[in-house]
Amino acid sequence: MVQKELPVKKECERKQGSGNSENFSLADFFAFKGPTLEARMQGFSDYHKLESDAGRVQYGRCIASQPGPVVDIEKPNGQTQTLYMFGSNDYLGFTHNPEIKQAVNKVVDAYGVGMGGPPLLNGTHKLHKRLEAKLAEIKQAEDCLLFSSGFQANVGWATALLRSKDVVLYDELSHASLFDGLRLSKTTEKIKAYGFDTMTSKTLNACSSNMANQKVV
Repeated sequence: MVQKELPVKKECERKQGSGNSENFSLADFFAFKGPTLEARMQGFSDYHKLESDAGRVQYGRCIASQPGPVVDIEKPNGQTQTLYMFGSNDYLGFTHNPEIKQAVNKVVDAYGVGMGGPPLLNGTHKLHKRLEAKLAEIKQAEDCLLFSSGFQANVGWATALLRSKDVVLYDELSHASLFDGLRLSKTTEKIKAYGFDTMTSKTLNACSSNMANQKVV
């Protein structure tokens, strides 16, 4: 096949340079041709196997221990390696807090492990409503709406609230999920800034030129 004739290993080693597999972009693999999807993916599959065998794959690593500041990673060969965890969102250690685990076990015993459907149809439980009310109270807000992930939250509010002439002011360093939400929204008047401290009065005045627009910050 055409892909097997390409110097995938040599190209990977050339671009590897600093030992970071993120030096690659998926655009590097667009040139692969073939009559089928499998054939067109062969080049990337060869690269991924090469990086995985060398222990350089950064994504999709298999954790074989309890989540925490130190974790055991299972390698493709079945061996484990102990590493420090710097990418977790569990800043306060709630995933293995004894009181929280006890409370979760109590709820699971009483209600099971899932709702069996989406919130709109049959997946809204009184526990969800109680949590929303408590979060709204803590944030001193009128109400609260739960999403199962930050990605769903950013896509959800942007696509539901924004209209074609709305102006959006957002930090360019915001999470990628916000960019996905804005791309899927109906607004065409997006304005980005590097940060609120760099957002000048000129920028704000430009947004205020049409007072009929809704400003979302």
